[in-house]
Amino acid sequence: MKERLKEKKTSTGNVFDKTVIAITSEFNRLPRRDGSGADHGIEGSNYTVFSGMIDELKMGGNIRQTNEAKLGTWGSAGSLPELGGRLAIIGNAASAVSSLLEIKTPTPNDAPFCTKEKGKAKMAITSLKNVA
Repeated sequence: MKERLKEKKTSTGNVFDKTVIAITSEFNRLPRRDGSGADHGIEGSNYTVFSGMIDELKMGGNIRQTNEAKLGTWGSAGSLPELGGRLAIIGNAASAVSSLLEIKTPTPNDAPFCTKEKGKAKMAITSLKNVA
């Protein structure tokens, strides 16, 4: 799909340069601490965005150690200094997509992960860690 959008030229580049494709789920999954599967949870999410406004692979967010045995992470979100110590939520992702499309965000209380400057995405989350 990306290549097809790049083939369609506009006066300032191509259609992909003005397109935002966002992929997520209607709810999040949080792995169970006992390793038996996953359950609904607000702290186990991901959000993927493809756009010609993004020059290279970028990642924003933190995960934290949540199991007492220290056997790795369970995918729980970690706090982010850029969000005032809050966890990143889908509202932050919605605000990021809105920023890239230059439209009003549906979640004005949630800061965007990225903003748009000179036609390109600029990451607002820089404190990426594997384990917070």
